[in-house]
Amino acid sequence: MTTHRRYELAATAGAVILAALTVACVYRSLYAPALGLALGVAVLLEAAVRERRRHHRAVAEAEWARQRALGLDPGPLDPCCLLGRDSRGAAHSNCTRPPVEES
Repeated sequence: MTTHRRYELAATAGAVILAALTVACVYRSLYAPALGLALGVAVLLEAAVRERRRHHRAVAEAEWARQRALGLDPGPLDPCCLLGRDSRGAAHSNCTRPPVEES
């Protein structure tokens, strides 16, 4: 289990607990605390989704590195790295594309 998976599970558990508290607050007509708890649910759910993506990327990168170590030539991952899509190819960290040879 990766660290990302543990964070995902913790954030999901926290979101479930806060969601239950939100429902309890709404049931008792405590709308102001319910609003704050609902915001907490949204933040924790976003964190869980982010950590899930990171976990899947870490697993894919580990498999890619394993194939490279076995002498296979796996194609680059899509996106090639975590910064590849957002930076439009300008910044790369742990990139899986072959290096570009400058002429």
